[in-house]
Amino acid sequence: MTGHNRRRFLTLAGVTGVASLAGCSSIGTSGGDDVPDDGDEPSGETSEPAEVDIPESALTAVVEPDQEALEAYGAELNQQLEAGEISEEEAAGAYQERELELADEAVETLESALEETEGVTAADAIPEGGVVLVDGDAEAMVGALNDGTVNAYLSGETFAMVQQQVEMQAQLEAQMEAEAEAQAEAGEGEPDGEAESDGETETDGDDESE
Repeated sequence: MTGHNRRRFLTLAGVTGVASLAGCSSIGTSGGDDVPDDGDEPSGETSEPAEVDIPESALTAVVEPDQEALEAYGAELNQQLEAGEISEEEAAGAYQERELELADEAVETLESALEETEGVTAADAIPEGGVVLVDGDAEAMVGALNDGTVNAYLSGETFAMVQQQVEMQAQLEAQMEAEAEAQAEAGEGEPDGEAESDGETETDGDDESE
């Protein structure tokens, strides 16, 4: 997988991936039984994500980066790309970094708003997953939704699923980087090996001629 494709995968599965989770009606109702399991183990050594303890009263608030700012930055990157100032890989990486920055800002804004809301707290947050775990008094949580402080709630289990997904992404990225380093090291050693082999062949030929 190239760097461009890897970044694209992480972007789709990370910040923007929460949209697909939000549209899955089975989340939080089946205890994870709907996750397909074909029995195949992933390549490399990866550990199972840690289970997340979610309070029964907690709900997941969905947070999105500033779409106007993100679109404006994307247009700027496209101009640089068309002008040949940056490569597709550089554009994809820059877009992902900006998306995460805006997600951080959105999470901080929501956390600050919840701090000012009596009876509601931000128990945890995953900026790269676009979610905040909100807990507190039920009436106050509904009030935060009605007054626009929170745009939408999902089940508390959704937060756990996003966190596990993010952890798995981190493991996959570390694994891919390790594999790339191993391949690079192996590639650096090949020329020396070929040179030694050629040298041995020439020596053998000289001995036979003598």
